[in-house]
Order: sequence, then C-alpha cells, then structure tokens
Amino acid sequence: MKRRMLILLIIPAYLMLSSKSCDSDREHNAGMHKAETEQTKENIREEFETKYLTDQTLRAFELKAEQKLFDFADYLSVF
Repeated sequence: MKRRMLILLIIPAYLMLSSKSCDSDREHNAGMHKAETEQTKENIREEFETKYLTDQTLRAFELKAEQKLFDFADYLSVF
C-alpha cells in the first residue's frame, strides 16, 4: 500500500519536474528587450553626433560631470 502511494506520488512529480518550461516566452521577451536596447543605443548615438546640444543632453552632461566630481571626492577621502 505504501509502495503504491509512493509510486503514485513519484510519477506526477517526475512528469511535472521533467517537463519543458516556458522558455520560448522568456527567449522572445529577451529578444524584444535586446532590440529595444539596441534602438535606444542607436538613438543616443544619433543624439550625440549632432552639432549642437539640446537642453536634455546638456543636462545629462552636467549630471554626469557632477557625479564624476562626487566620485573623485569619495576616492580622495579613501586615502
């Protein structure tokens, strides 16, 4: 009786754990994410190749420079 119950539990567990998961959805989402990332990178490249800075890109440069100054100050405080 116990052996039969054990077999009845092992068979469904084996089928559930060995079945294929939904990897195709994950791969599809990863492909979409990669395509969106590449499009964003391309947009950034095009934005930085212009001969003038927009308010948005100028603000981005300011924030990056400010962060670098803070990082440098933190670096100096370590020594």
